[in-house]
Amino acid sequence: ERTKLDIFERVNGGVPLTRQQMRNCLYNGQATNLLKKLSENEHFLKVTGSSLNTKTMRDREVINRFCAFKLCGPDEYKNDMDDFLAIALGKMNELDEVELKELEQEFIFSMKANYFLFKRHAFRKSMMYQKNYFDRTVINISLFDVMSVLLSDVSENEIEENKDNIRDAFTDMLRNNNFVDAITYSTNQKWKVGERFDLAEEALTEALE
Repeated sequence: ERTKLDIFERVNGGVPLTRQQMRNCLYNGQATNLLKKLSENEHFLKVTGSSLNTKTMRDREVINRFCAFKLCGPDEYKNDMDDFLAIALGKMNELDEVELKELEQEFIFSMKANYFLFKRHAFRKSMMYQKNYFDRTVINISLFDVMSVLLSDVSENEIEENKDNIRDAFTDMLRNNNFVDAITYSTNQKWKVGERFDLAEEALTEALE
């Protein structure tokens, strides 16, 4: 998949394209249509503060990452994010209508859940402060991966009943040096991906007990 992108980049001279823009061309179909639809969803725009660049398709890239980790799981990540995201688009293009709708609904539910729990600080390191008067930091894409995927698997009732525990668990997690390292430096390394998902899943499991 990386080779396809490299060739596409060289052949398609002129205005430089981002990798996500290239993927949008190479995997055009129901997968890219869903990414576009979700990038315009009101709940996604609300929780991200409309802060992800639409021109470069940075917004669609983070949604692509959710779909990849949701469909394939972090264990299937092989140290190459371009390849991982392309594989996910291929899988999405093969889903039937019901499966694609379920993926869409899981994403939207996760956006609602993250906003309910962390408001304007969702997917940002500043969520550890849990207060609106703190300046919010920029969206951390690795944190988006973890929070969006894990909370999509929790029921609405569980989130409501354990909201304080979940907030506290993830606040503590952002004080864990190993987790912070895994979402800050060399974040696309396989072991960093596994580390942050493992630590976050452990924190969430304890919060729901």
